[in-house]
Amino acid sequence: MPLPKLLLDPDESAYSVAFGEGMVATPVMAGGARRRLEHLNPVSIVNVQWVLDVAQYQYLTAFRRTTISRGSLPFLMDFELDDACVAEYRCAFVPDSYSLSARRGNAYIVQCQLEVVPAPPDAEFDQSIVDLYEAYGPEGPGIINQLRVLVNIDLPDALG
Repeated sequence: MPLPKLLLDPDESAYSVAFGEGMVATPVMAGGARRRLEHLNPVSIVNVQWVLDVAQYQYLTAFRRTTISRGSLPFLMDFELDDACVAEYRCAFVPDSYSLSARRGNAYIVQCQLEVVPAPPDAEFDQSIVDLYEAYGPEGPGIINQLRVLVNIDLPDALG
């Protein structure tokens, strides 16, 4: 059964991300700390805020209470985290972080923290971004996006 999807986008200017690194460092008396991976694919913690009208607030409250059992079940949500474009992520509410922080007239301000499972890294794609940036500067990574549009949208449209 597919996960339910929350159909509200958080305020772009009001969310922040603490990326899970999965790294542990051990101090050493002679020199820099020793580092190693402790967890594979650690979750990121995302602080989100929504400014909602009455209908949106009712939807979010009902979604949380029923669809995901008071926040205990995972769900899908769109974010712009691992890349400069929106993607769908698996999320779960961090316990005791959900709050209605303010109400101004018909505007409800809701804040919470989400555990977000990162997208699996694509080492080839990441290396191509680095290579293009180093070769062409800030315009380099845009070449990938132009190719993506050409291959996935323009070419299929042209072929009918």
